[in-house]
Amino acid sequence: MKEKGCYQTIDEQKMVGLLDICVVIPVRDNEKYLLEVFHGVDNQSLPPREIVIVDSSSNNIISNLINEWNGKVPVKYIKIESAYPGGARNIGVEMVESEWIAFLDSTTVPEHDWLERCVETAIEKNADFVRGLTIFEADTYFKKLLRAATYGCSPNGTLPGSIVKKEVFKKSGGFISSIRSSEDVEWIERIKSM
Repeated sequence: MKEKGCYQTIDEQKMVGLLDICVVIPVRDNEKYLLEVFHGVDNQSLPPREIVIVDSSSNNIISNLINEWNGKVPVKYIKIESAYPGGARNIGVEMVESEWIAFLDSTTVPEHDWLERCVETAIEKNADFVRGLTIFEADTYFKKLLRAATYGCSPNGTLPGSIVKKEVFKKSGGFISSIRSSEDVEWIERIKSM
């Protein structure tokens, strides 16, 4: 199922201190929407410093795709052994030099003003973490039933689309890297209580 990132304009003076953003994307054997994700990040109204791809795929398809990509936003590629999404994100954050980290998944295509809206919210709320909103799209009858039974058609709060200050992420201890799913839900609950 493909996801579409959506989020809650800024005058440029306010944004100057928050322009140092890097997007971290874990990938494992799922390149279907990755070019769309790259285009979405490349065309941001507030472009990030770079995209960090942490690839734990069993083949070189993602590496080949990145080698052929010629976008405006530089892509840093890291190939690792098999890892769950949380572990891959933790590795990606370690590679980031930016003050802010933005998280996407390999199927989450951001709207063109996603980062700008997140930064605007961070400034307005004086927040160190802004949670993303995702609308889940479905292209088959079965996927539409699945979406109706789980997420519905309204935006849902998710880790993909979120931004966080790197220092706050580090203080949180990062994601639990040994679990396959819900590590993002657990982390969000933990960071909200900090």
